[in-house]
Amino acid sequence: MHRGRGRRGRRDAPYHPHPRRRSHGHGPPRLAHQAFDLWQAEEFFPRAGPSPDNDALTKALIARHTQLLPRPSQQTQVTDLVTKVTAIMDNLIVLQTGHEEHAIEELRPVGNHKQGTAMVNDQCAELVVLFKVWPTVKCIEKLSELIVENLREMEVPSGSITMTNDKAGFTIQVETCQVRCHASTLPESWLEPTLPGQVEVRDIENGLAYIRHTRWFEENVTQTGTRMLIRLLSDIGSRITGFKHLTPWMLVLLAHQASLAPGRRDTLPIAQAFRCVLENGHLVIGASFLNSVFCICSIYVH
Repeated sequence: MHRGRGRRGRRDAPYHPHPRRRSHGHGPPRLAHQAFDLWQAEEFFPRAGPSPDNDALTKALIARHTQLLPRPSQQTQVTDLVTKVTAIMDNLIVLQTGHEEHAIEELRPVGNHKQGTAMVNDQCAELVVLFKVWPTVKCIEKLSELIVENLREMEVPSGSITMTNDKAGFTIQVETCQVRCHASTLPESWLEPTLPGQVEVRDIENGLAYIRHTRWFEENVTQTGTRMLIRLLSDIGSRITGFKHLTPWMLVLLAHQASLAPGRRDTLPIAQAFRCVLENGHLVIGASFLNSVFCICSIYVH
């Protein structure tokens, strides 16, 4: 008598906790095991010698972080543009009847400017526009045109306003400042029938992910040292080719996990946290991963 094995497939097939993460035979499965962290295991592996002097590294990191901070004039310009765009959308939400094709349910600020991790010359703020129905390319164009018309009524020079539309949202630029608006919708709209010209599902999911990431950041990243480490890692990612594949969300998770002090709620000094990222195996191929609270599987950083 032949007995079943409990699940279909080959006996030597690797088990995958999420069906969309399967390799389908295109390579060996990844083993998600925690990288060895010297700071986390300091109780079991005491130092044989004195601790290294991190004063020079700390001064260098602080000096570099000071150079990466955005200028107050740049932040003021971006904040003014975001305030105007937000006020226009709030008025549209109040005046709409709910039957318009571009009816808005809610507006959420996201991105580096909302999280307080903006860098120098980063003059692009991000917003997520939640439509009441599944957005289409036409309704995105209609909303962007209404915003531009209202900006002109606010005595903004029409020659300095530039608008760019795409399938996932639109970007409004006034001189050197930009506001990027990502189009998304409520989870209830996922059951509606699909129509031609609608925004792709991946773009809708990205907009909702930006909101979740920003909310998680506000609840868990409250220390200044972690924000400093995020800026430093972003600077490394912009200058080193191997780091350019890291998304902003990966950098946030790297900085958050590296800066946590073992057994305490406070953070490590900036020099120790910076060395933790580079020395403790987080970037070793096949040995490091980041646990995301929004993913069933781990997120690999290599």
